[in-house]
Amino acid sequence: MMRLFGGLSLALIAGHASAQDDGLHVPANMMLCRTLLAAASARHEGCWLARGGQRVEIVAPLPTYTQLRLWSTDGSETTIVYALRVDADRLQQREAAK
Repeated sequence: MMRLFGGLSLALIAGHASAQDDGLHVPANMMLCRTLLAAASARHEGCWLARGGQRVEIVAPLPTYTQLRLWSTDGSETTIVYALRVDADRLQQREAAK
């Protein structure tokens, strides 16, 4: 399992430079996780449901999960979080439909 996450770490580092600033905003109740391990765990410890509205940027889309940069509600701080790839894809589709 560590080999899997080691490979993902390299992919995330490589993808970090090609972040996509699409003006995306997190929908309410999207599950976000502090770490990739939390996103992959069955219990999702370290995960929460988003309030919604915060600006988000896709940093590294992976087959199952997506690394995101999430801005605080006032836009002064960012943090890296992880979401299911399917949720990130829905986020992009929702914004494209506007």
